[in-house]
Amino acid sequence: MSGVFTAPSNLTWNRTAKILIIDDEPNVLSVLYALLGGQHDCKTATSAAEALEYLRSETYDLVLSDIMMPGISGLELLQEITTLCTDTVVVLISGNLNIQSAIEAMRRGAFDYVTKPFNLSDVETAVERALRHQSLLKANLQYEQHLEELVGVRTNELSIANVNLNSTLEKLYVKTSRQRVTQSAWWVTA
Repeated sequence: MSGVFTAPSNLTWNRTAKILIIDDEPNVLSVLYALLGGQHDCKTATSAAEALEYLRSETYDLVLSDIMMPGISGLELLQEITTLCTDTVVVLISGNLNIQSAIEAMRRGAFDYVTKPFNLSDVETAVERALRHQSLLKANLQYEQHLEELVGVRTNELSIANVNLNSTLEKLYVKTSRQRVTQSAWWVTA
């Protein structure tokens, strides 16, 4: 294995991503699906419970979720996602314009926060940034794994070189010891 370090081939920003869109309002779901579905592989859910079923059976790059939903809220769902799907990035959507809600969402692990009524370009920008972040996280993990492999290979090479060096030193020591014994015997007999 060479010491050359190459970037992962899948580090692209405009790739097709798997996105789960969650909102209890069918109109919002259809607008978001129409916005993102042409470029990405999107699936929709009308509740956090339905979304959790999907998240347990499939892997998603991004979850775009409303905060205020009946049953499990978007913030409670966010906690589940951060536990269940560590590589999934979450962008939350809310009709609440309160900055404290946004701060709380970010503290709990959301990557971004979009308020309703939303500008579609703001949603696209948030999704693009979140997917770029997710790609960087994956690339970083790949680099770490590559470095671990490289350290393992180099450690093995050093171990082999050390064994060979010790063997060579041992042979030299034995040879030098025999020569001394032979020389001592020659001096005694001479």
